[in-house]
Amino acid sequence: MADVILNWVGEFTTTVGTGDFILGGSLGGGMGTFAAALASGDLADGDAVFYSYQEGDSSEIGLAVYDDAAGKLLRPATVEATVNGARQTTPVECYGAGKIVGSSQAQADQLLTQASSPTFEGLDLTAAGDVSLSLDNTLFGHSATLIADATGVKLTAGVGTDLGLGGGGVESLVLDASGDATFSGNVGVSGATVSDYPFNDLVVGGGDSVVGFTLATTGAAQQATISFADGTATAAERNAGYIQYQHNIDSMTLSTANTLALTLDSSQNAAFSGDVNVGGTPTGTARATLDLVGWRTDADVGVLSELTTENAQGAVDAASIQVWGTGSPDEGQMRFYTNNGSVLTQALQIDSSQNATFSGTINLSNNKSINWLDSSSVLRTGIRWGTDNSLNFSSGQANAIGLVLDASSNATFSGDVTVGGNVLSSSSATSVVIGADTTAATGASLKMYPSGHASAGDWAFRHNNVNNLVYDDSVSRFSFTGAAYVTGKLTVDGGAKITMGSPSGGVQNGLFWSTAVDTNWGTYFGLSGANKSLANGTACTSLDGRSGSHIRNRVHNGTVGGFLWENHSEQCLMSLTADTGDLYTLGDVNVGGDIITTGIYEASGAGRVVVLRPDHPTFGAAIGTTVGYGFAIYTDETLALSFSGTDQSADFQGNDVTGISALTISNEIQLPQGSVGDPSLSFESYSNSGIYMISTTAMGVAIGGSLQLSISDATVDLQGNDMTTTGTVTAGKVSLGSPTELTLNAGAVTVSKSFHMIDTEADAATDDLVTITGGDEGDIMVVVAASDSRTVVLKDSGGNLVIAGDCSLDTAHDSITLIKGPFGWHEMCRSNNA
Repeated sequence: MADVILNWVGEFTTTVGTGDFILGGSLGGGMGTFAAALASGDLADGDAVFYSYQEGDSSEIGLAVYDDAAGKLLRPATVEATVNGARQTTPVECYGAGKIVGSSQAQADQLLTQASSPTFEGLDLTAAGDVSLSLDNTLFGHSATLIADATGVKLTAGVGTDLGLGGGGVESLVLDASGDATFSGNVGVSGATVSDYPFNDLVVGGGDSVVGFTLATTGAAQQATISFADGTATAAERNAGYIQYQHNIDSMTLSTANTLALTLDSSQNAAFSGDVNVGGTPTGTARATLDLVGWRTDADVGVLSELTTENAQGAVDAASIQVWGTGSPDEGQMRFYTNNGSVLTQALQIDSSQNATFSGTINLSNNKSINWLDSSSVLRTGIRWGTDNSLNFSSGQANAIGLVLDASSNATFSGDVTVGGNVLSSSSATSVVIGADTTAATGASLKMYPSGHASAGDWAFRHNNVNNLVYDDSVSRFSFTGAAYVTGKLTVDGGAKITMGSPSGGVQNGLFWSTAVDTNWGTYFGLSGANKSLANGTACTSLDGRSGSHIRNRVHNGTVGGFLWENHSEQCLMSLTADTGDLYTLGDVNVGGDIITTGIYEASGAGRVVVLRPDHPTFGAAIGTTVGYGFAIYTDETLALSFSGTDQSADFQGNDVTGISALTISNEIQLPQGSVGDPSLSFESYSNSGIYMISTTAMGVAIGGSLQLSISDATVDLQGNDMTTTGTVTAGKVSLGSPTELTLNAGAVTVSKSFHMIDTEADAATDDLVTITGGDEGDIMVVVAASDSRTVVLKDSGGNLVIAGDCSLDTAHDSITLIKGPFGWHEMCRSNNA
């Protein structure tokens, strides 16, 4: 390993901290890389290189070992460094944007002799005549001469060579042999700190003094230009924009897109090549151009007061805008004038109170409006001409349209129309149409429904905001909301109907037989429930519990009234009492169905049906009860079936019940204790098969006269029989059955039983099992590999497997046992076999 001095080698470094330098590529400007020095033989891998490092206010010089494989300079523990002007011997903190260059001979000599060499604070060369100092093999590879003579002090390079100046290990300025100067960084003039400004390529500063720079020209063209370029390929790119002053005609021009945009001549006139937009941004390309000829001042006012324009023929005062200033006779006014070719005439005046006076007609184009704004500049109301040749009047904060006058002169109001006099129709062929309902809380009104209603011809009479009478044009029908009084005869014929409301029921929704306020007598159509009766009470259900729609006849609950049906011979055919609900008929009662009663009905003869009350002495003893209601059926004067009202039990009196395919009992069926050959509950065609009581604490199930299953309060005995599920549970063993094979699909399988073989997707050599779907909590499953040549790996993360690390099933003899819990499939055990 050798100590090497490398000139003209410099690279960026992305090192952060005080670790080894990471080499990040050439600094440019002719600087080479350490790898290139290795390739040229100037450097060997493992050599110690003299270097200097600079980043911000930190700098460092030292001797570092070059590691070609790592692309690094291995940093020494002891260096010469400064941080913010303070010296230190430890490596400086790097922040990822530093620069490293090979040290010069002087820096190398300093490192080799830093323990004993003196430190020079400066060098003084004094002589009676000229003094020169030759500088060879400098940091950046240039040779230069420093000369002090009668003309001053100069630093020059050799003939045909460049002169470079730099600081902090970076070449900042190069003066080439052609006299061109190239700065590597930004330029500050007059003490300006360039980093303080957002645009700092060139900063001219002067503190509190006046600053600036001058472009001076004395040639024949007498022309000075500031040019803006965006490329070098074409003249348009090299001179995309410029500001230019021509001294020979005292004119200044401004160009954009390599095209003249503005000219200021020697008389301070401005000529724009495009449009002039004041206070905004142009929104299109087809715009009129305003040529500003000049400003005139009023002699009395002495302020800017009038702007004139010229017409296409160049005639001045074709139009005029006048602004009257403070102290003028018309202070604060603005006037607009037009010229019809010979006379300048005022067209619009806006006074100091913002009142506008037009001398002619105001014409608005289609869909334009006149708007009124409130004190907060919020649109409140307006008048607009619509695209359909309608005139729209709007009002309100939302600018809602309240009145539309269409092309046929029809007026449509969105709100109410209030008139102080009559609403008249001038022709018998026309009518009065009101398009919207009144919103008034009280008062009478006539409402005509709009076309959006079910029928355009519907209308209504209203009082206090309630529809009292509605005409439905679709069915040609009047509907009264309240009571309708007819002083004459009411005749309904021709297929017409009288309806009494909807099933919702409720007060005033029926036909009253007394007066409209007497709700004790009437007929109505309604459902059961609260607020549904004729008096707004709770409408009752039917005697059998029905609560749907009924035609209801209502009478007063009294002891002298009710319902009565009579014929023209003044005979009562049927009556129903109002208080007890007793029904009386003049003749027989013939029914096609059952008669259900809570009283007693006795049929004499061969058979009889008896419904008993608790206090009936005769039949209560016959069926074994004297408490509660009962029911008995007799055949040939013999009791065949009885039901007790006490315990709701049925007694068939020893008779068989046949021909019944299903029997539903709301409480229970009580059967006597049986035996294997005589089951207590048998099944049709299988008299020796059924369910019976073995004892008071055990039940048995017999099939073909043989006991198959017994159940007691403590045990279930299969009587030696197998119990088969998906597998089998037999005496002394549990079988999961043969395993079925599942193939992985995107890392997942769906299980259907407790024993599975898993194979890889597309017979891959190895595959991951991440997710198992299917199964319920508490299910146990054994998983094995399907092949010795393919490996299935159960993953401990990423899916729903909760296992003790990944499990590889790499032979068909490996297995893992899982149980499904609330968080997925949990491992119970695993076996890794050869």
